[in-house]
Amino acid sequence: MQETHYSMTQQIFRILTILIYLATTNNLMAGTKYESIKVHQDSEYKNGVLAIGDKQFSLTNDSIFDYSYLKCLNTSTQLIDSADFSAYGSRIYAYDSKTSKDTIIIWSIEYEYSSVLHLFYLNNGNVQKMGELTPQLDCKDCETKSYPISSIKIIDDKSIIRLEFLKPVEFEHHKANNNKTDKVFIVYDKQTFSSKMHWR
Repeated sequence: MQETHYSMTQQIFRILTILIYLATTNNLMAGTKYESIKVHQDSEYKNGVLAIGDKQFSLTNDSIFDYSYLKCLNTSTQLIDSADFSAYGSRIYAYDSKTSKDTIIIWSIEYEYSSVLHLFYLNNGNVQKMGELTPQLDCKDCETKSYPISSIKIIDDKSIIRLEFLKPVEFEHHKANNNKTDKVFIVYDKQTFSSKMHWR
């Protein structure tokens, strides 16, 4: 039997080839790489109106300050959603996908000790509500438990949207096993907008 001899260069090349193959295989097994969704700059939020593509969104209140309204301002004004008015303020945030033509809109309403997040999905000019969240900081000594928007990471993975909470969090109607609240994410289906909360 003929014995095959490899030079040092050939051996290194073979090892690198094997390592690259294994890394590629592991990535395929782990699933598609997630791409973050980028937040619009604050400079685009002027006079209570946020421009997203060819659409403009605004926040208004009724005359007796019972309710607040999220509206889309185009050729005609479209009411998107309403909520209880809060003197502590509210704001619109928008996040563009790097991999698809989707935008996630978060209407954050601050109350005295907590906040409510209204989530919307904008695609092809259509706005659909994904749901509402009431995340609170898992912090005993904090003056407020309002969860900071900057600590929510939004991930776009083709047919699903994933919200990751980067700081310890708790929800009014959900509690993690063993009180481990520092690793939480929620997965939304882009077609049905059904959601599932995961505790790690």
